[in-house]
Amino acid sequence: MNRLLDAIPPQLRPLVSDRVGVICGLDETLAGADEPPLIRVTAVPAAAQELIGCSLDHVVSVCGTGRSVREAVAAAIGESVERSSASYLPHERFVVATAKELGRTAVDPASFGLFSTDQYARPRFPFVPFESSTRIRWVDGVELGTGEPAWLPVELVFLADAVLPGEHRIAYATSSGLACAESALTATERGLFELLERDAFILVWANRLSPPLLDWSDEPRLVELARTYFDPTGLDYYAVDLSSFHELPIVLGVVQAPGSGAAMGVGAAAAPTLEQAWLKALA
Repeated sequence: MNRLLDAIPPQLRPLVSDRVGVICGLDETLAGADEPPLIRVTAVPAAAQELIGCSLDHVVSVCGTGRSVREAVAAAIGESVERSSASYLPHERFVVATAKELGRTAVDPASFGLFSTDQYARPRFPFVPFESSTRIRWVDGVELGTGEPAWLPVELVFLADAVLPGEHRIAYATSSGLACAESALTATERGLFELLERDAFILVWANRLSPPLLDWSDEPRLVELARTYFDPTGLDYYAVDLSSFHELPIVLGVVQAPGSGAAMGVGAAAAPTLEQAWLKALA
């Protein structure tokens, strides 16, 4: 535990304490025989009911990985803080209204592709179509392209359940786009990278596309990383190039046991460089 505490970056140190921290503990876990030999650290969030007024049953523990203890610790803390922060509900900022009532400052419901007509028609389907006349809770935000104020659907912003009995539900919460960083600009960039990565993956999955595989045999740095972290697993691993969707480095990693036609693992990542996206997707 001491080596984990010693590895906490200074700006994250106030968040970790077994008495008053947002995170009450860190634990290092061993990598399995068929996993990359990376450092793995789990962050345990503090009792949220007393801290932020809601349960964190959806964030029991969060894992971070890295090539160093410091990197893994920072990843675990950042991931835990992201989810804890997105679970706090600032009710004083919420308004109940329709998009039509809020006017042009409300994000257009038609811009969201939430569910299909067939899904809405299913018996006991829990969500209603999100239309300009749908009365829901909204929270104030910012339009990234212009910096202008914008009203956003609460259900698509926060992880905790903000819908009161009798109110309409339009969707379920996900952590897509959440990011923790040393500045708002960097956090925004990381959040956008995550959204673009998942968008590219969904496009491939839903349309059954077969993008090209990446060949890194002429890249000494990637060859060395593969030899150090992925060859020892004994698994077959591949990197699929998804960069064409958004014209930035996006990689889909696929791992599979040799000779197995069944189970496989997948992961995707978008990053400023191909090396970063490649390593994160496969790790």
